[in-house]
Amino acid sequence: MKKLLKILLIPTIVLLLSVAAWAIGPATLMMFGGGDGLGPELVQNSNLEGTYATYWTDRNTPTTNERSNTQAHSLTYSGHIVADEAWDGAELITTYNVVSGQAYRMSGWLYVVSGTCDIRDVDNWLDFAMDTAVTGSWQYLTTDASATATTTDMIKISISSATGECYFDDISVKKIY
Repeated sequence: MKKLLKILLIPTIVLLLSVAAWAIGPATLMMFGGGDGLGPELVQNSNLEGTYATYWTDRNTPTTNERSNTQAHSLTYSGHIVADEAWDGAELITTYNVVSGQAYRMSGWLYVVSGTCDIRDVDNWLDFAMDTAVTGSWQYLTTDASATATTTDMIKISISSATGECYFDDISVKKIY
């Protein structure tokens, strides 16, 4: 009898949990499931550990745009930019999709050696810009913004001062539920 009860009880519990999950919805489950209320990472190679040239390209004409192990916020590598003109930097090659009216969280870590370094979206569909001129330590920048169109977008890291040098790591864009 106990064996029959176990055989019937386990599938019934699984079915009830599945129906409850469907009724509650993924956003609510994420909030109650210990999640941070954010969707999956939209930036490929956000931690800079993958093949750099596959994901990042020159923005204008930087003196240096490379993967480096001189400074790293997490793991082994970061992006490294040296610029001799304002707005030189690195640009994400791969794009990600954004939906009009949907909120997104953008964040990243910058280590400024000199000048001012910033993180922006290339086409301003999320219309955000974050910068720092604090030198000598990793600075965390984050902001939330809503997409102004349903389209593709990508990130750029630039030196916004006339000249400068910075490292960047753990660049992130995630949908907010």
